[in-house]
Amino acid sequence: MPVLCELLWVLSRGYKAPRSELAEVVQNLLEDQIYAVEHRDSVERALARFQRGKGDFADYLIQARGRAHGSQEVLSFDRGLSGEDGFTVI
Repeated sequence: MPVLCELLWVLSRGYKAPRSELAEVVQNLLEDQIYAVEHRDSVERALARFQRGKGDFADYLIQARGRAHGSQEVLSFDRGLSGEDGFTVI
């Protein structure tokens, strides 16, 4: 999962790929049976949130993994997540 987050970060920051292309990359990785995706259900939930939200993919993946372990809220310093369900900006 850290590799997936790093891939999207490089594509976003280094190559200026738009959110729609980042989401497409994740969707393609999920659909291609050659790749083993750890915690696939969390990645799918994070992708759905990323496609309609304003946070980074990593934010939503952290939240999805937290929820899988019983957490209801993620604390974040990212003001861009203000108002997003499941996040509390501190």
